Amino acid sequence: MLIHRSRWLIVLFMIIVFSGCSTNVTSTPNPFPETVIPLRELADPINFYVGTSVRYRPFVDEPMYTQMIAEHYNLIMPENMMKLDALYPDPDTFTPERADAILAFAEENDIAVRGGPIIWHNALPEWLVDNGMDRDSMLVFMETYINTVVEHFQGRVYAWDVVNEAISPSGSGLRTDSIWMQTLGEDYIALAFQLAHEADPDALLFYSEGGTHFERAKAESTYQLVRGLVEDGVPLDGISLHLHVDARNSFDAEFLYDEMQRYAELGLLIEITEMDVRISRLSGSMEERLNIQAGIYQEALDVCLQITACTTFATWGFTDQHSWIDARFGEDDPLPFDSNYQPKPAYYALVQSLQTASQNQNR
Repeated sequence: MLIHRSRWLIVLFMIIVFSGCSTNVTSTPNPFPETVIPLRELADPINFYVGTSVRYRPFVDEPMYTQMIAEHYNLIMPENMMKLDALYPDPDTFTPERADAILAFAEENDIAVRGGPIIWHNALPEWLVDNGMDRDSMLVFMETYINTVVEHFQGRVYAWDVVNEAISPSGSGLRTDSIWMQTLGEDYIALAFQLAHEADPDALLFYSEGGTHFERAKAESTYQLVRGLVEDGVPLDGISLHLHVDARNSFDAEFLYDEMQRYAELGLLIEITEMDVRISRLSGSMEERLNIQAGIYQEALDVCLQITACTTFATWGFTDQHSWIDARFGEDDPLPFDSNYQPKPAYYALVQSLQTASQNQNR
């Protein structure tokens, strides 16, 4: 049975009222008496990945940033360092050094790594966009690119987002603004998976999509695309879902559960790989907004934990100090740790869900 956000909010509101917490945007009050528990300590025993994306600049410059990652996460995803424009700044130069540094850190700290996205309509170098390649030239480049990247990281990346966001935002069908679609046609998706599989037969290969949690047409188009790939025998192991949530219009937990269950019935793995929850436009005090945020995070994780095929829950970043949200939507506090690396109610909500999952597994 799904846990409803209202139950969480009532309990948390009572805790806050009786603990007399004060509002502080940059250093969030801790409404719980518990000690901070590393998330990975709760996830490892239940064979579950709890992850975050990693930015290169704070990774290099801020010891607390890497310390927090090593302490809390058993999965990381390079945020930008494995995208095409980062790996191929010009046609003849392959630059994996920054990604290699992230992977070395992961290996030192026993952290799994997801790679990608390999094929995406964004993050393209100008030389590729302006090249005007015909179909044959693009096929040659695509094969060389995928082979080079996947073989370079072979054995160090357990899973790849091979194709990312191929469905149009409206859900009407495949994107027509993708250079891959324009030059290669819709066959580019199956071809990308086949090339990635040949380059590393042991890596898990995922199709990745966002917005399906609130756009029903997009959810249906995504499902039909994925089901078609499975029926055609394309080497596809799972789907990764993005939950970039505006707390004013979050998601229906039962719909999310049904969406995931449909993919599980296709024999696929499901991973939530990009989640954050925007709260700046909510009304109410900071405590109230943070509590709503916590409930949303908990609800998504609870849905995932109810489905055996859902093996991963990852946020797109972990500290409000370093989030893509500020540049895209304006200043916000979308992640489980605040700008001072202190845990927020969202962190404790994730702890609570993982603890419950562990207790249920041990019964």
